[in-house]
Amino acid sequence: MQHPRGKKNEPFSTHIRAKLFYSSGDMEWRSRSVEAVDQPGVGGDAMWDEKVSWDFEEDDLAFVV
Repeated sequence: MQHPRGKKNEPFSTHIRAKLFYSSGDMEWRSRSVEAVDQPGVGGDAMWDEKVSWDFEEDDLAFVV
């Protein structure tokens, strides 16, 4: 992960967002924010211990992004 603009070598907050695009309505999930620190030349380092699940009827046009 790359640092946000202007945050080189500084801590920053980051999160994961997932969307389910589905014929009867879209659903969105967002993780809690965690602190990360930019590692020069490597990027940011963060870890989550969360799960996401949605209940929906199977559909040929369902996409997770």
